[in-house]
Amino acid sequence: MTSEHTQHSQHDPWEVLIGSDGTAMINGRPYPVPEGEPVHVVVLDALHRHAQAQGRPVQSLIVDEGAVSTTRIEVAPDGSSSVLGHTEGLGQPDEPRAEPAVAPPAEAAPAPAPPPAPAPAPAPVP
Repeated sequence: MTSEHTQHSQHDPWEVLIGSDGTAMINGRPYPVPEGEPVHVVVLDALHRHAQAQGRPVQSLIVDEGAVSTTRIEVAPDGSSSVLGHTEGLGQPDEPRAEPAVAPPAEAAPAPAPPPAPAPAPAPVP
């Protein structure tokens, strides 16, 4: 029998904070980032291992302070990952965003110049 906490934590997305200094916190706890290893690779590896242990895809909400972005991803047990939502700024990726205004249609390119007219025929000699 699983405890309520264990069962609850298996279904919630992991919360990942990537600090602007290259540090990582996963679910509120500091997570070691080996020197020279990109923090994003370390986080994806941790999520992959968790998905393998669970035998199912896991979701994560990643707040990247350095890139000033928030991304929701899903990582499968085979290591593949999908972006489920992304925003620039530190808002939630599932928040509705204003659609950009539609740009006016670009003016049509000018029509190509007609081919040059043929040279006039030589005048008859008398």
